[in-house]
Amino acid sequence: MKSLVSLCLGAFLLIAGLLPAQALTEAEQKTVLQAQDWLQSVETLSARFVQVGGGGQAVGTMLLKRPGLIRFNYSPPAKVLLVSDGAFVSFIDYEVGQVSQWPLSQTPLSYLVPEQLDLMAEADIDQVTRTGGQVSFRLRDPDNPEQGTITLEFAEQPYRLTGWRVVDAQGQETAVALADIVTNIDLPLGSFTFRAPQRPWDNDR
Repeated sequence: MKSLVSLCLGAFLLIAGLLPAQALTEAEQKTVLQAQDWLQSVETLSARFVQVGGGGQAVGTMLLKRPGLIRFNYSPPAKVLLVSDGAFVSFIDYEVGQVSQWPLSQTPLSYLVPEQLDLMAEADIDQVTRTGGQVSFRLRDPDNPEQGTITLEFAEQPYRLTGWRVVDAQGQETAVALADIVTNIDLPLGSFTFRAPQRPWDNDR
């Protein structure tokens, strides 16, 4: 279970410090703006995901609703859930009966679900690539560069987010790949709540 918890947290918490990003060329700016336009057009999103890193793999489904809401349902045998309510990201471990929380603004998910996106104003961006119908670029918080980076990845035909990669303080990478993406469907607010876990020792009462 500990390896799965580490895997989940490693996917969403940035904790590596890197050198400042360099200024983008005009072509790189256009690449980032095209990706930003696509993200801005997405009010809701549903997808399957595969998460790999930390020596393990997990699969499940992802729901997103801007602004601020996101949910990762991990498939069995995992007994964990990750949900953002717009202010906090909650990691719920139903096996041990524990909830851990972090401000959404301190996780890379904050780049996916703001009401209005302005990536070049809000992040340092580098490593912009556009080859073979694939686009990617790396972001970091300019005010807290020690927090690390997230690399967003897109396909162009049709244009869509295909996943992201995070690197931790030890240089280990965790990757999330998306598939079967459906956008702008009705997702009720109740999709982004969670059932409080029962602590194991509560069964003894």
